[in-house]
Amino acid sequence: MRISIASRKSDLARLQAKTVGLEIQRHFPDVELEFHFSASFGDQHLDMNLRSTEGRGVFTADLQQKLINGEIDMVVHSWKDLPIEDGDKTFVAATLQRHDMRDLLLVKRSAWARVIRKGQLRILTSSPRREYHLQNHLLELLPAYIEDLQFVPVRGNIPRRIEKLMDGDEDGLVIAKAAVDRMLSPEASEFFPVRNRLREWLQQCYWMVLPLNLVPCAPAQGALAIEISREAPESLKQMMDQINDFESYESVERERKTLSTYGGGCHQKIGVSCLKRTFGYMHIVRGESESGEALDQQEIMNRYFSLGAVSPEDLWPLNPKESQFFQREPVEEVPPETPVGDLWVSRETALPELWRVPFDQVVWTSGLTTWKKLAQRGVWVNGSSESLGEVESPRIETLLGRSPKWLKLSHTRGVKPEGWGFLPTYKLVSRQQVPDLSNKKYFFWMSASQFFEALRHFPEIREKSHACGPGHTFQILKEELGNHGQLEVYLSYEHWKKTMRCD
Repeated sequence: MRISIASRKSDLARLQAKTVGLEIQRHFPDVELEFHFSASFGDQHLDMNLRSTEGRGVFTADLQQKLINGEIDMVVHSWKDLPIEDGDKTFVAATLQRHDMRDLLLVKRSAWARVIRKGQLRILTSSPRREYHLQNHLLELLPAYIEDLQFVPVRGNIPRRIEKLMDGDEDGLVIAKAAVDRMLSPEASEFFPVRNRLREWLQQCYWMVLPLNLVPCAPAQGALAIEISREAPESLKQMMDQINDFESYESVERERKTLSTYGGGCHQKIGVSCLKRTFGYMHIVRGESESGEALDQQEIMNRYFSLGAVSPEDLWPLNPKESQFFQREPVEEVPPETPVGDLWVSRETALPELWRVPFDQVVWTSGLTTWKKLAQRGVWVNGSSESLGEVESPRIETLLGRSPKWLKLSHTRGVKPEGWGFLPTYKLVSRQQVPDLSNKKYFFWMSASQFFEALRHFPEIREKSHACGPGHTFQILKEELGNHGQLEVYLSYEHWKKTMRCD
């Protein structure tokens, strides 16, 4: 059997097409492949305004027509480039396992002193979504006081955009991390020159993986779309079923369906991210619709059970201050200078004030509050697990060109993940008085230490209803409670309280 695969002719598009080809041959080694690469209408008209309605599908329509005409068997796209409406003559039959859906911020090292001096940051991007979210959130993530944040349009393939950053007057660039990851790890030698050039450019930049909770991705970002004709032979459709990654496909479909409720179009100011985790689907929608409606939705779908409105007297805590069972005190054995390694910071106080962390040292935070506080202290943070715990992989091996060597900074009762270094920089000291929890029915725990301290005083609460965030605390409580009580996960304490309808 012979299959013809088409894509755009950029380095990234060709690499993606050949990645699909390798996956097909892994499942079907007897299949012969031929590739067809061509420039799309959008590639040939780089001065076009992509924000107009006519800009939809400009990178995909030419190839789709060849598919309809029977000139090729399949087309490989970056799925986010496809119009949000499904075609009546073609359809996306499969996708491979999705790459990282997050955005990546690059800032030239050579520009940073000027950025600080002028209080101005000029970023290359042509995405209304990115502009909207960066305007609202980027400044609190950066370790500098920026008064003037500007956005400059940029077009072209990934190498062209980064080259424009390196050679131009702008300070930074935002691009899809998946595109960079793919171009840094090709299997075919024909892509090695662009890989090496990209690696050289990255070494001249500071980088930051932008958090999905603040900068949700474009629907389908990081996923490949394998498009075929609806009239394709059944054997080809069955082949696509074999290589399809169902979980990735389902998440993308959820994101695209959400965007379609706001009119569709990949040039809106709307980000939609859907992540499947052990506790269900995390669904994040942020942005502004074409009608000017502000969107800010965060929820967990497929919940274990549902709790209706309850009396405030049955809830604990009613405010975060009630849950402060411990005082945090520094330990005496902390080294006076920043240790070597990639730092995983559990909370802002875990990073000693005397340490001076160079921008070259990787810093990852457990949550966004810690990120923002460290940024205020002048620390360049590379990314965050966004309260999903240490099981949430940072996925930065490709960017680094090596595996991270994590050193977790936490308290003396903290848990050391397997294969990590661990440095306790503070200790938890129990306060004298713990509030009476014996009559409470619904609990939200900020940490596992807090839960065990409460359980020590009030063992009867084990049988009650419990909730916590989606990270490490959830894993510990799930193991501890077993068949006792009920346990549900929420995105945050505020999310729990809102769901319980007791604001």
